[in-house]
Amino acid sequence: LNAMLYIFYKYDMFPDKRINKGAMPPQELINECLIQLVINHLLIYPVVTYFIVAFNDTLFYWAHRMFHHPSIYQYFHKKHHRFNYSIGIASGFVHPVEDVVASLFPSLVGCLLMGSHVIIFWTWITIRLMETIDVHSGYSFSFSPFHLLPFQGGADRHDFHHHKNVGCYGSFTVFWDWICGTDKAFLEFMKKKKEGAKDL
Repeated sequence: LNAMLYIFYKYDMFPDKRINKGAMPPQELINECLIQLVINHLLIYPVVTYFIVAFNDTLFYWAHRMFHHPSIYQYFHKKHHRFNYSIGIASGFVHPVEDVVASLFPSLVGCLLMGSHVIIFWTWITIRLMETIDVHSGYSFSFSPFHLLPFQGGADRHDFHHHKNVGCYGSFTVFWDWICGTDKAFLEFMKKKKEGAKDL
């Protein structure tokens, strides 16, 4: 949009629609603004995004793992695991307590602590919903934006989690599963699958 507006300004297009008779701010201010935009878009936004994802990943992992504890599993998380083979709508089939503790809270905390703009907030919530539907979809598409990088989780991991009901508690990344070793069964499963094992 700004590129299109730049062309409008430069070539004095639509002068009858122009507010302030085409007056422009000083070039020094425009240059300062351009530098600030580059800093924000290439430095600040990626850092903020990193923290939002890190908060979500950490809180989701530990809440999800907690809901697998035998003392509370049957009261909350067992409902979600009635889907041994997951489909997209299963992503929202959770006990209300689990929904608040393991889904809503982890998804909101990063944005709230970082003081994110409302557009960033709603963009993040949209991405988060798309990611959870994707990992519950029962499909493992190579073009999924949630499995493009080696440190991302993806549908394979979460489908394994539902089918075997073990490990792979993470969300966007495999970080906590890797640190805590809770993806060892999955990695062994994938190794056997790659070797063509029949007893999977």
